[in-house]
Amino acid sequence: MNTLPKQVRRCLVVAVAFFAFTESVQGVEAEANVTLSSDYSFRGVSQTGLDPAIQGGFDIALDNGFAIGTWASNVNFNSETSMELDLYASWTSETIGDLFTFSASIIRFEYPSEGDVLDYMEYSIGVNVWNASFGLNFSNEYFGANGPSFTYPFVGVSWEQEDQFSVAAQLGWSSVDSEDFFGPGEDSYMDASLSITVPIAELDVTGSLVGSTLDDPSAEFRFVLSIGKSF
Repeated sequence: MNTLPKQVRRCLVVAVAFFAFTESVQGVEAEANVTLSSDYSFRGVSQTGLDPAIQGGFDIALDNGFAIGTWASNVNFNSETSMELDLYASWTSETIGDLFTFSASIIRFEYPSEGDVLDYMEYSIGVNVWNASFGLNFSNEYFGANGPSFTYPFVGVSWEQEDQFSVAAQLGWSSVDSEDFFGPGEDSYMDASLSITVPIAELDVTGSLVGSTLDDPSAEFRFVLSIGKSF
């Protein structure tokens, strides 16, 4: 890709400006990130037709566990849709008994090129226990107004060797109350991912094996390489 989509450029400009402002506010931590990836895989399915993606995000975290953020990426659904823009708010508890943390979040998925046809809300609750995570995402109207109800239970594990590498794996199950939503005879599917991240020259280089049980070329198991930077 030679250029960033116009909407992504605007979001990144706003994020950088806001980041500079919040850095001077006490009790607030701000972080921005940018990633180049060989594919944008979401729950095992490519959102870019197996083409590369340019992505960027911005987060603001408060001392009380609340956080807000935004994230954007180019997409390709073989339509006028060219960008995904996510807006989210979350809360994470303090560690309980040196063992548990609880979290909850609200995510707004927007696709500006389509107006509000595909926009939808998703809600998430989860718990972390040591290096394991368990959670549930759900939506009343998935992938646009009047869309089906959607649930996504998942389990993940992660492990980090500080300043050397980190490993993460996740298994999830997407399910809707609508026949043929994910394809002929498909109202649910399983996805899996295994990622290894290595810091190289102040960049995070990640190799991932991702895929799903869907009978679709864009959802088959494949290798995805990404290079990211947080600041």
